[in-house]
Amino acid sequence: VREYVEKKPGFERQLSAVVQRVLERANLERELMESRTRLASIISSARDAIVTSNTNGQITLANHAAARLFGAPANATLGKPISDFLPGLRLANSHGSRSGVHLDPFEMEGRKQDGSVCPLEVSVSSDEIAGERFYTIIARDISARKQAEADLRATNEALARANDDLQQFA
Repeated sequence: VREYVEKKPGFERQLSAVVQRVLERANLERELMESRTRLASIISSARDAIVTSNTNGQITLANHAAARLFGAPANATLGKPISDFLPGLRLANSHGSRSGVHLDPFEMEGRKQDGSVCPLEVSVSSDEIAGERFYTIIARDISARKQAEADLRATNEALARANDDLQQFA
């Protein structure tokens, strides 16, 4: 190296700049890997189902919660139509904006792999990266909430009947 440096005046400065760029790139690659790992951890540990779909409606990602919700291994859902699990969902960007579409949460029925259905709260966002549109669907099973609401209605109706009976008795 010494012989090579001596033959090329100013090479030390160039070498220093190259080493600096290599170190910066290595640092950026490490930060990118850490960011990807962190994101993967968040997605896999989320309690809500997270599913991404391409513009053809094919599932491109499904987390563990989605696997539990739909009763299918996450990798078994990849490539399948989102309509297999969310039959009423329409993934169309009617707004046409590059910044994406974000729909407020709404309720719909989801279909499990065994054909049974369950009530879900769903939110959908759409975005475009590198010219490719994708959809992110976050779904939550609201069966317990729906049951609690039904129980509350039944209790209120029973109380109203009891109140009517008391008024007739008095």
